[in-house]
Formats: sequence, C-alpha cells, structure tokens
Amino acid sequence: MLGAVGGIGGRTAGGGDAVPDLTVDVGQVLVDGDMVARRLRSHGHRDGRPVELRGTDMVRVRDGKLVEHRAVAVGS
Repeated sequence: MLGAVGGIGGRTAGGGDAVPDLTVDVGQVLVDGDMVARRLRSHGHRDGRPVELRGTDMVRVRDGKLVEHRAVAVGS
C-alpha cells in the first residue's frame, strides 16, 4: 500500500511564500490496512526567524489517492 502513494515517506521541501525554505522530515511511518501514520518534523524560516513544527498525521489511502487526513502539530 505505501509504495502506491508518492510523497508518503522521505523528505519534501518548499513552503510557498510563508516559509520558502520549509523542509519536512518524516521520522517514522506506520501502515495498517488503508491507514498511514507519519511522525513529522517541519522546519524553516518565516520573516527571518526560525520555525519548527513537530507532529503526527494520519492519512487514509484509497485507489492510490489520499481520501482522508488528520493531523496534530506543536511548535513555534
């Protein structure tokens, strides 16, 4: 299931205008049927100040598409 959806694991970059140097590191991925849980760390700079968020999200995958997303994050 995990291999069917690109972008679930690894590292992504680019946060648009708000955090242009945003990087998201995926620390852990757990798969149970059609649910995927990820432990994430996002970091970059906003208005010249460092920002960091740590959180967990869960997605439901159906036919290779994300159909549900839940997330909890804390940080600066």
